[in-house]
Amino acid sequence: MTDIQILCIDADLLDIMLTWDQLAGYEKGAHKSDKQERNAGEWMYSTGVFNAASLKNGIFRALPPANVEELFRRMERVPVKAGQVIIRQGDEGDYYYLIESGAAEVSRSSQVGAAKAIVAKLDAGSAFGEEALVSGNKRNATVMMKTDGVLLRLGKQDFIELLKKPLVNEIGLDEAKRKIEKGAVLLDVRTPRNSASSNCRMH
Repeated sequence: MTDIQILCIDADLLDIMLTWDQLAGYEKGAHKSDKQERNAGEWMYSTGVFNAASLKNGIFRALPPANVEELFRRMERVPVKAGQVIIRQGDEGDYYYLIESGAAEVSRSSQVGAAKAIVAKLDAGSAFGEEALVSGNKRNATVMMKTDGVLLRLGKQDFIELLKKPLVNEIGLDEAKRKIEKGAVLLDVRTPRNSASSNCRMH
């Protein structure tokens, strides 16, 4: 009968956001740890990491709600400065990072002594460092802050427990062979440096 405005909300995104909103609504101070001063709800409201796009398309989309709550309890909030190297190519993986504020750049060299090329730019809401933790290989790139900022970081063991196990599906060699016989394709995503020595896992 009259002009109207219709707001369409993606059903999957709405479900995810409602779950996160319930976690964010916990009473202040209900969950604290020695590593942080703020509770889960405060983290969600005060950082740009957990925007709608990140929740729908990022690593948290398939994360069980219980893991989300524990994730906030274990994360460290780390102030960083422009020019600070956060991870260095060739180092062992130790942390998974989320950029709460600030900007960083990712660089990589093809071989020892070669000039580094900028391969990506990261800003608030971006995550990095998971590849080495998932694969067990060394860092394949260097990440350096371009501005002052704040990072949220999660230790390796916490990452494996809260993020890797729920999100990475591993299958054995025999099952992989059966899938290949039925038409599945095996894709080797290891780098040339470690492809000869790494154990191959089917994901």
